[in-house]
Formats: sequence, structure tokens, C-alpha cells
Amino acid sequence: MARFVPQRLKLSANSEGSAVSGYLRRRTGGKAMTNSTKWKRCWFVLKDRVLYTYRASEDSVAIDTLPVLG
Repeated sequence: MARFVPQRLKLSANSEGSAVSGYLRRRTGGKAMTNSTKWKRCWFVLKDRVLYTYRASEDSVAIDTLPVLG
């Protein structure tokens, strides 16, 4: 059975026309800065006022999106 992927996540990490792209560390775990908080390296792409998050720069589907206002 194929996994459903929303259309908004179907953007390759290496797509043309992005404003900025690169690796950043993203906090995972609890909301507060505790010992259980971990940082994970992810690939980010900013394109058309949307920040796309990927596990690696070679991925073809984003794991998350965030609209960037202003």
C-alpha cells in the first residue's frame, strides 16, 4: 500500500528557483530546553515564501512546511 503524501510536500530538495537552501539543526523532543531535548540536522529550502524541511538534501518529498510571512 502506497503512503499518501500531500501535494504541498512534493517538492524536491534540489529544485530550481529556491531563494536559500542548506543544513540547519532543528530541535526535537520536549518544548522546554530539558535533557530530553535533541537537535537533528535537517535540510531546509526557502522557496516562494515557504520553508520546506527535508531529512537530507537528496530527498524528493519534504517532511514539513512552514509559511514565511513578510
